[in-house]
Amino acid sequence: MPPPPPPRTEIGQTTRDVLRMQAEGTHAGPRLPILGDQAAASYARYLKSFEHEIPEFLKTSVKKDVSGTN
Repeated sequence: MPPPPPPRTEIGQTTRDVLRMQAEGTHAGPRLPILGDQAAASYARYLKSFEHEIPEFLKTSVKKDVSGTN
């Protein structure tokens, strides 16, 4: 006799579970340091991101394929 199928989850339940785990911090891994050149390059990219204003609207938009075929 085959095993019973797994119980069906409500749509969005997995996302809610992941967000709950993230907020609780119960499944967090250990902190990993970023050392030397990688840290400096990362921080430089972060600072450079402030050089450009965030546009209120984008000039182009993403077209949605509602037919179900990609």
